[in-house]
Amino acid sequence: MKRTKYCGGNPEENSKINKRKVYNNGSIYNGEIINNKRQGKGIITYANGDIFEGYFINDKRFGPGKMIYKDHKVYKEYNGHWLDDKKYGHGIMYYKNDDVYNGEWQNDVPRSWGTMTYHNGDKYWGQWDFTVDYGNYFKNNNWVNKNKEWKFTCRDGKGDMVYSNGDKYNGMWMNDEKRGKGLMTYADKSTYLGDWMFDQRYGKGTMVYSNGDNYSGEWKKDKRNGKGVMKYKDDSRYDGDWSDDKRDGEGILKNKNRKIIYKGSWKDDKEYRMTNKVKKYFLVKKTNSKTNTIKHRIENNNNKDFNNSKNNQSI
Repeated sequence: MKRTKYCGGNPEENSKINKRKVYNNGSIYNGEIINNKRQGKGIITYANGDIFEGYFINDKRFGPGKMIYKDHKVYKEYNGHWLDDKKYGHGIMYYKNDDVYNGEWQNDVPRSWGTMTYHNGDKYWGQWDFTVDYGNYFKNNNWVNKNKEWKFTCRDGKGDMVYSNGDKYNGMWMNDEKRGKGLMTYADKSTYLGDWMFDQRYGKGTMVYSNGDNYSGEWKKDKRNGKGVMKYKDDSRYDGDWSDDKRDGEGILKNKNRKIIYKGSWKDDKEYRMTNKVKKYFLVKKTNSKTNTIKHRIENNNNKDFNNSKNNQSI
């Protein structure tokens, strides 16, 4: 009778069997086991109440599987792929606040491409990245100081955002904020195409308003700030300085035939025409300044002549 060569180990353990296993930490596993390790399909109930049903390789979650979280602060349920005990590949995450992410995962976090449907009705489709930093970070136009490491998964790269109020954004993102070039189409059919920073219009861009006005120029903190040209729906145009969405500084207003209506100073979106009293004040101030300058030069010259005379006498 020919005998099979035995190479060690327990022959019963080398075969795949269904088995119940209770761990010292209170977790309970029901499923396939090889060599006393979770290998194949199974269900594990963790000590904290979380439940995973799916596939294992060498005791680690590997392949398709579903995780139901009991008391997690953020997650409710994940259904997707795993690699070495981490979410990796395509998967759907249901969050406690009713947000839903459907897309790619790497090392337990959303990364690359995916769709987030927010509980308030907003929806984003595009690129994601995982950020780790230490110290200060910028949020809502303010620097926030944190004395420990902070991490978050954020919209980063190119992406589309559809807001529940009807606004639509298509463009670049960085650290979960609109940053770079982008197009915003507002619910009232107004459009903005240009630079973004800190989730605001910031830099140079063109805004076409729903009433027919068209502004092209500089922006800061989501408002017209700096140099810019506004073409009004009646074909008149203003070319000059802006401050917080208002004409402020030096500018020229022309009618549709390009004839100058007003050229000069503006304040609080209105023509700033100086009265005779104001003009006289600035004229006197300017004259006094010129007089003081001449007087100062004369005094300096007299001092120089006096010093030269004194030096000649000493010689």
